[in-house]
Amino acid sequence: MTKELPPLVPGSCAAIVESDRHEDGAKHYSMQRVITYGRRRCSRKATTQVGHLACCSAHARMARDGFISETGYVADKGSMRDARRYPEKFPTGLYNWLDKR
Repeated sequence: MTKELPPLVPGSCAAIVESDRHEDGAKHYSMQRVITYGRRRCSRKATTQVGHLACCSAHARMARDGFISETGYVADKGSMRDARRYPEKFPTGLYNWLDKR
């Protein structure tokens, strides 16, 4: 069961990040040391417009690097690590919706 995200408040960052808090729907399985991450909205103030998304400065940089989808979801940590480790396989990052404008 996935927790519903709160609506986007004007003036706040539109990025949706993964969270390990129980309040955000994360599950901890301590015997296997596994965490299933939940999702929440970024709590920072939007300072930059990137495409149609209003983002804070950190998520604006990530959107330009191709790590935020068109709907605002930030890529998970493992995918970003792979894209940064092998830039020849991911020349435009994971998402290239910003280049299509």
